[in-house]
Amino acid sequence: REQLPTILVDVIQSFTGFALATGCHLSRNSFALLPYVHKECCEETYRSDHHGCLVGGQFNGRLMPQGLVEGVDCAYNKDLMSFQARCEAVPGSYTEKSPGVCWE
Repeated sequence: REQLPTILVDVIQSFTGFALATGCHLSRNSFALLPYVHKECCEETYRSDHHGCLVGGQFNGRLMPQGLVEGVDCAYNKDLMSFQARCEAVPGSYTEKSPGVCWE
């Protein structure tokens, strides 16, 4: 992937809304909430590319220059004894439809 020209990566990433299979869309993302010992570490793990799309950490990959994502709020989970992001606080209209998984 590091060998792909930036323009090609931009074109590929610009495609949204194409069905990959029944009920599976490129514009629908999900990710598991990772546990963190410290609230600050949890909130600082989110990064975005130059389009504002989430990358790195849960989203794997660092193709483009990244910026910090502000406004992610992490709450203490008593059951796990760790901090996890609140899905609603992650940019992209995410909700927690099943425990520990954010869906766009």
